[in-house]
Amino acid sequence: MAAEIVPMVQGEHAIPSELPVLPVKGMVLFPEMAIPVLVGKDTSKKLVDEALVGDRLVVIVSLKDQAVEDPAPEHLYSIGTVAQIVKKITLPNDTYQVIIRGMKKTRILDYSQTEPYLKAKILVLEENLEVDKETEAMILNIQKLFQRVIELSSLPPELGVVVMNVDEPSDLAYLVASNLDISAEQKQELLEITQLG
Repeated sequence: MAAEIVPMVQGEHAIPSELPVLPVKGMVLFPEMAIPVLVGKDTSKKLVDEALVGDRLVVIVSLKDQAVEDPAPEHLYSIGTVAQIVKKITLPNDTYQVIIRGMKKTRILDYSQTEPYLKAKILVLEENLEVDKETEAMILNIQKLFQRVIELSSLPPELGVVVMNVDEPSDLAYLVASNLDISAEQKQELLEITQLG
């Protein structure tokens, strides 16, 4: 089993306007979240290998229809997340387990390549929300409600400490949603929100 580790990106990382697209089934990656992804298709493995040689950046986009085996652009949502490949482990069955960390929400503008894997021109979607008194009150309310969810569920109690220390509205929404038992479609709806309020 070979492992390849890279340190997390520190500070702002220049994001190219064109990146490879890694389709995923049944999951949504939010900015600032890290998740493991199993990669077994040869085209996706080639994408990962080439990204590891370069800047380690990819766009993670969810499939609209989980039954699709060979996704084309029309099978994917137009909003995804620019992510950094943090670690790759080659499993005994030659499948990769890849740890990816979401960086920025992005819109796919146009697919520039479909072979040997998808590549797209993208637009990074900045999430700048002014935090006023009303927003601060909503943040506090969400933090307290999620504390209650943690108490009533099998989520680790340490997650409560993390949630109480998140003060950016979008980061809080993503952290809470990524830990709730909701469908990938519901998580995608949240990722696609471009303006709060």
